[in-house]
Amino acid sequence: LVVEYAPRAAKQAASVGAHIEASKLYLTAIEYIEKSDEDRLVELYESYAYECYLTNQIKDAITYQEIALKTWQKKNEKEQMGNSLRLLSRYCWFDGNRDEAEKYGKEAIQILESLPPSRAKAMAFSNMSQLKLFSEETRDCEKWGNLAIEMAREIKDDEILCHALNNVGASQWKVQSSREAGEIFLMESLDIALKNSYHEHAARAYSNIIYNSVEAKEYD
Repeated sequence: LVVEYAPRAAKQAASVGAHIEASKLYLTAIEYIEKSDEDRLVELYESYAYECYLTNQIKDAITYQEIALKTWQKKNEKEQMGNSLRLLSRYCWFDGNRDEAEKYGKEAIQILESLPPSRAKAMAFSNMSQLKLFSEETRDCEKWGNLAIEMAREIKDDEILCHALNNVGASQWKVQSSREAGEIFLMESLDIALKNSYHEHAARAYSNIIYNSVEAKEYD
């Protein structure tokens, strides 16, 4: 009963922004599930890791995502391997480890690059764009971000479009000649996030709007 209902309760909690409760519920399910049920277990590992990431439990996020990666490697599921590496890249950056973040980000792209357009591939491109945004490598940020935007539109994925528009918009806003275009992209990203209840992406959009406004001395 715990294994059946705890994940459902976790999803419901996450949908209304109760991400700490969601993380606890996923962990409860992990504790009770049969360890031989690899397919369900790897899904729980990744869900738990993501909720940990959202709630500043970064060490646990990395630990459980690494376990999930080993499962995908064992199964030789390339798309899932690439997605898992991309998530590890994000979590490592939040843990203050830029070298590991870039390493995992590059590995994700290497695995997915030869595969057809997909959600995992587009998100790997957008993740690299985000890493380049952090290091203020504007050209690379926009290169990877535009690839992600193009693929997101191709596969009709609003969440990845939202993520990539955020990266490119935040980067362009910093440059006087492209500032207006950057603001449009970033505001579009925020609109998509709010419309679809993408909690992480909405928070990220607000953060980047605030950061760029302060830098431009637009205090109001």
